Amino acid sequence: MLPARNSVFATDEIYKSPKGTLVLRATFAGKLTIHQLKNLIRTKLVNRRMSDGELKYPELQQSVEKFLGFYFYKQDKTFDLNHHVTWIGKPQEVFNSSDGAEIHEILIHRAFQSEKSPWEFVGMNLEGNPAETTIYFRIHHCLADGYSIAQIIISDLGERPMGFIKRVTKNASPDRTRLSILDLWRVPHEQVKQRYFSKDINALHNSGINLSKRYHSLVTDRIELDLVKGIKNNENCSFTAVILACVTASFRKHFLRVGGEIPDCIHTICPLPIPNHGDRLGNEWTFCFVRLPVGATSCLEMLISIQKSLRSVKESSVPKVNWALIPFVGWLTHGLIETFSRNVFSTVITSIFAGTQETVYFEGIPMTGKIFAGGLLHGDQGICVTVCSNLDKFQICLMIDRALMDRAAAKEILEEVHFQMLALYSRTSKKHNQEALK
Repeated sequence: MLPARNSVFATDEIYKSPKGTLVLRATFAGKLTIHQLKNLIRTKLVNRRMSDGELKYPELQQSVEKFLGFYFYKQDKTFDLNHHVTWIGKPQEVFNSSDGAEIHEILIHRAFQSEKSPWEFVGMNLEGNPAETTIYFRIHHCLADGYSIAQIIISDLGERPMGFIKRVTKNASPDRTRLSILDLWRVPHEQVKQRYFSKDINALHNSGINLSKRYHSLVTDRIELDLVKGIKNNENCSFTAVILACVTASFRKHFLRVGGEIPDCIHTICPLPIPNHGDRLGNEWTFCFVRLPVGATSCLEMLISIQKSLRSVKESSVPKVNWALIPFVGWLTHGLIETFSRNVFSTVITSIFAGTQETVYFEGIPMTGKIFAGGLLHGDQGICVTVCSNLDKFQICLMIDRALMDRAAAKEILEEVHFQMLALYSRTSKKHNQEALK
């Protein structure tokens, strides 16, 4: 039977029209072949065993089946790695090497093969000087979360330690699994406050919009991590707060550009990692809603407000209660899970992942970049922002439902995020220098 935390995502139409697919794109500075990739996956993933001799990832050879409203793993008796590892022979015909966003859209929407485990690697060689290899790893959320994906790519296949990611997760994530006596007094007020005040009604999120569940997917160029670190140090805030502030300022610009009413705020749902994540596939996280003050007139003002909001919600009982509620919902039957797991509150979903500070190699070929994206699940939200870093750079992926705007407008929003980041760095650096002179 699927663990309760995984069952929350299993109500998705995995084999027909999935909304919970996670996709990671990795770029390598050299030429990998399909035979090398298959051998790597066979030895280091599919046949990998624990110290007690058990398969580390038996789910990779099991499909997901529904029986009497509950979800179970079913062994794929005809398992064949060829069903899970494919290669595109002429990528120039289907792939725009400038950003790679188009194939993200295809892989996020595409159904998984019936009666097979919902995961797949897709590779391609891009001719050029030098040659590059791009590999996409897609897996359904009912099997794994972002940490599990990072572990597969970085630790299992790349044979690099997860120490840096574990430290970032632990430092940013205090224990969110245990409720104290004080928390019990706070729960009613804080839960009502989160739900009631996080219900967005605006031009990008309201009951009158019939979302298509088909997305524009766009990706920034690689951005220097030092840009965000500089803002962090200048304002003594978190990486997440900087990203959210720039995203908020960009959406304010969009509201101004289209001439619509600018709400006082919108909200994003943020998954929060749990320290000491297990080394098997699974979903070990909690979540909260974060207020994005689009009504503020400057990005710096937004940053200060968001940092305060993040700190407040992280220190509240909300993440702890949500951690406890997720498995409760997951043990319900299909129809009830759909009802309780549907997000009708926030305008945006945001996922921000730390990368590794060491170069990852596949068969001796170095990884030069990573992009992460995912489907928007079930609910009324039509916007997703994901961030994934690699070494000293990171990229932002923006996914917007096609019913909300055309691709050109979505591109303007993403370009504005980077512009706001540069402007915020300049402003905070000037402010920091002036304060240092006093």
